Amino acid sequence: MSSLNVALSSYSTIAVVFERMKIHINERNSNKTPEQAPLFEFTADNVEIMPSKETVKIYKLSIPHSSCTAAKELE
Repeated sequence: MSSLNVALSSYSTIAVVFERMKIHINERNSNKTPEQAPLFEFTADNVEIMPSKETVKIYKLSIPHSSCTAAKELE
């Protein structure tokens, strides 16, 4: 198993709290249709974006080694 780091960044003038945030990861250049499932999907609880500064959250996901290729770009 490998791991994938996902970072969320935001600039906000007020504090924003998400009780539950659903995160989808798709291939960068895919022509995604509504019925296609994302490559990865997970939820994060209690995500807080602080005002007037960059907030970065990093999530580690266990992913199958076969999904990891140097040429595959994710968004």
